[in-house]
Amino acid sequence: MLSVQKGLFGKLKPTERQLGWSYGFCDGFAQSIGLEDDQDFIIFISMTFERVYGKRGLEHFRKIGFAQDRYLPAIMEGGTAHHRWLSDMTPPLMPQA
Repeated sequence: MLSVQKGLFGKLKPTERQLGWSYGFCDGFAQSIGLEDDQDFIIFISMTFERVYGKRGLEHFRKIGFAQDRYLPAIMEGGTAHHRWLSDMTPPLMPQA
């Protein structure tokens, strides 16, 4: 797997809500491109998190993956943002906090 020190946007310190939102957005994207196999889904989201959040991306991914119930509102918010983006091109804006 790609090992990066910083993510695409530098050293991000995302909030819990932003992490959940990111997971939900990635989940929506994975579904829209037809990733239905669990292993493909896990690889896709873990690589995306590592690319965006840098070396802590996998840690963030595992944190959410093992506690999805805790992040469910934010995950749903991210998934909804992806759906809106596909349906009417509403820009997907990550929450501030």
